[in-house]
Amino acid sequence: MDPLKKGADSTGEHGLGESVRLELSPSQSGVVAALGKRLRATASVARGVGAMALVAIVPTVLLVHPMWGAVPLLFGLYLFYVARRTLLASAEFQQIVGTSANDLSHLIAALVQLHDLYRMKVYLVLVLVTLGLLLAFAGGPAA
Repeated sequence: MDPLKKGADSTGEHGLGESVRLELSPSQSGVVAALGKRLRATASVARGVGAMALVAIVPTVLLVHPMWGAVPLLFGLYLFYVARRTLLASAEFQQIVGTSANDLSHLIAALVQLHDLYRMKVYLVLVLVTLGLLLAFAGGPAA
């Protein structure tokens, strides 16, 4: 079963009816705890910058052009998406450290959140490159 699909069994069934149980050493738990804290801090920054971008809609619409208000709106919404996925991953990493069981399932859940976040970033880059190319060719000098 694909571990990136929703509802996938992340306990690692052997086929003999027994599941694999993996626990982290104290030093590994320290690394995971630090990662969880850094992700939480990153999410807080993304949420703050996203809020500032949403506040920037008003002066952008009033001083520049109403159409350009979409830029801070989309940027702010994207940053809120980043913050949400990062916070969910951070919570799963903290669960690894805070519990004595299901480390592997919490790890997989955290990786799924990060996978979804980076998949969205790939789509965003593809859209921006496509828009850039369209604007470059549409706005270039006529032959």
